[in-house]
Amino acid sequence: MPDSEKLQDILDETRMNAREFAKEIGLDSPQSLYNILNGKHNISNKLARKIAERFPHVADYESIIYGENVQIKNKGINIQSENSEINVKHVKEEKQKSELEILKKEIAYLKTMNKNFKKEIDEYRQREKTFLMLLNETKKPKIN
Repeated sequence: MPDSEKLQDILDETRMNAREFAKEIGLDSPQSLYNILNGKHNISNKLARKIAERFPHVADYESIIYGENVQIKNKGINIQSENSEINVKHVKEEKQKSELEILKKEIAYLKTMNKNFKKEIDEYRQREKTFLMLLNETKKPKIN
């Protein structure tokens, strides 16, 4: 499902237009939402987090970013039992576990990137040493 449709489903579920929704999640302007709705941009990780944090009852981060479609949480659900508090607690725990797994993956990715950047920096430092050494050799006066 394209991000434009995911966002439209969320807007429909919250019964807000893009301007109202943008204000509700703390965006200065609805332009980024319009760009997503028009298919010009995708939903960023940052925007998905804002949506999931402000509307946890509507959609979660993982379904917004990785899902084929957004799992609207309260569509067709009507919990009316004495165990509903337990069910809600279980859902929250599962959501926290899911978010924790996402964060672990992000941390692993960032560690890999950091390691790669350190290697790259070391390579540049080595090149710099070689360059400076060659530069010093060319500056030495030649003795005949």
